[in-house]
Amino acid sequence: MQTQVGTRIGEYTLVRPLGSGGMGEVWLASCDGLEKPFVIKLLLPRHCNSASHRRRFMREAKLVASLPHGRIVPVVDYGEASDRLFIVMAYVDGVDLQTFCNALQAKGVQLPYYVIIYILAEILEALRDAHTHTVNGELRPVIHRDIKPSNVLISSRGGVFLTDFGIALLDNDYSLETFGTLGYMAPEQARGNSRPVPQCDIFGVGGIAHF
Repeated sequence: MQTQVGTRIGEYTLVRPLGSGGMGEVWLASCDGLEKPFVIKLLLPRHCNSASHRRRFMREAKLVASLPHGRIVPVVDYGEASDRLFIVMAYVDGVDLQTFCNALQAKGVQLPYYVIIYILAEILEALRDAHTHTVNGELRPVIHRDIKPSNVLISSRGGVFLTDFGIALLDNDYSLETFGTLGYMAPEQARGNSRPVPQCDIFGVGGIAHF
């Protein structure tokens, strides 16, 4: 199914594209009977018949839907419609941290230190929510694995939100696949020879501080 403005995905109508990546495409969307906008992430058509891609996509939806909604962009719906897997998230009116900082740099403006500390503290609060995730009363930390400026959203009202859990894993998941972004990836994560741990995400926060 080709996606374009006006395409219907279940109760949602695509309004305009926001971006795309290796796994999915992201759109601003409206929902029947609701005035507020949403963000909908669609698994790319070329991956729709891949069991591994479908499993990874739906794992992201279920993981984020199970997390607290404080400083993590919440998943409000997910499923399959019109032969496409989709994840619906709350819309954050703002930009990602990388775009925000690059725009300031282009104007010769540097963020004050107290603002930098505020942003870092909010990211760490979001990670505390993820790293203290429980399943049936048992601690099961969710490891994001791709902490970087472009996965942090700054809202027009000054809120800070962590997003894009597409490669997240529970702490006892094990994978020899190496995912993440060089420059923000902990050495043990890059080697891919051990299970993920929360400290990998904290390393990424250090990378953001350096950025």
